[in-house]
Amino acid sequence: MIRVNMLKSRETMIKRKKNMKRTYIILVLSLMAIAVCKAQNNDSRWSLVPKIGLNLTNHSQFKAQIGFLGGADINYQLTPDWTLTTGATYAFHQMGYQSGTIPMPDARNDDAHIQVGRLEVPLMVGYRLVDHLSLKAGLRAAIRLHSDMTDVYQETVNYDLRVIYQSDNSLETDALCLTLPIALTYETGAWVFDLSYAFGLNKVSYTIHQNERSSYITFPHERTFVLAGKPVNVLQLTVGYRLPL
Repeated sequence: MIRVNMLKSRETMIKRKKNMKRTYIILVLSLMAIAVCKAQNNDSRWSLVPKIGLNLTNHSQFKAQIGFLGGADINYQLTPDWTLTTGATYAFHQMGYQSGTIPMPDARNDDAHIQVGRLEVPLMVGYRLVDHLSLKAGLRAAIRLHSDMTDVYQETVNYDLRVIYQSDNSLETDALCLTLPIALTYETGAWVFDLSYAFGLNKVSYTIHQNERSSYITFPHERTFVLAGKPVNVLQLTVGYRLPL
């Protein structure tokens, strides 16, 4: 009886050792697989960086207003210090405009603002200055998707006279805007912070159509005028997250 119990105990210990070896092998293989995947990700030259941010458009004929943007960059690591970046970003630009629609001495004139949506496609080369900090420069093409001009307010009070008006505005602008962006990029972990200023390379013109009606002017007033082409400069601040491919 004692011998039988000893045999059973020995078989149990053998099974436990086998189970422990199996568990150990599985654990080691799992760790090796994780290490291989991590090494592949670290060695991957391609990465995707989804990003969002804010922009500020600087145009000599408009007042700067804050817009927003969102998209993704695709990076290729040429060498440990040099990178190549492209991608696609939707940028919504906003600018104020002094239309002067009410012909009164003290009337407000900042009653409209410009809204332009563009698809931006950059091609930039980056160089790592120090750890975590890089400098990038290149060319960015911005393709117009839509444009509009809207009123901020619909009435004013002047000399105890209340003026209510309606204005149907439309805006046309050039289809292509080329800029030269220069950017500083700071990376910590997988997070990517990018501050860039893009210098306008070509002149972008704006055509404004206005159809005004008000309680001060008894008849509708229509006018169309073209603003001379000027370069468009853009300041951008974005935050992104790097995903190895």
